[in-house]
Amino acid sequence: MANTLTDNEKASIINNHLSNLYFGQYNIELSLKEENAKATPDEKVISNVNNQLADISKQIDVLNAELATLTITN
Repeated sequence: MANTLTDNEKASIINNHLSNLYFGQYNIELSLKEENAKATPDEKVISNVNNQLADISKQIDVLNAELATLTITN
């Protein structure tokens, strides 16, 4: 017999993942600001950071879509 998670439990896990992604996203945004503040910003670093931001945005979108499929009860 397999134990299954309730939608509320799944939502809690998804929300934890989202929280971690939002922390990571903010951290990367700060890295971008720091790089742009340099006298000579490294375009490779900026490109890499922008790619990381795009990836996180996609991950957030996927998790929000999954969250929307759940029936949450109070």
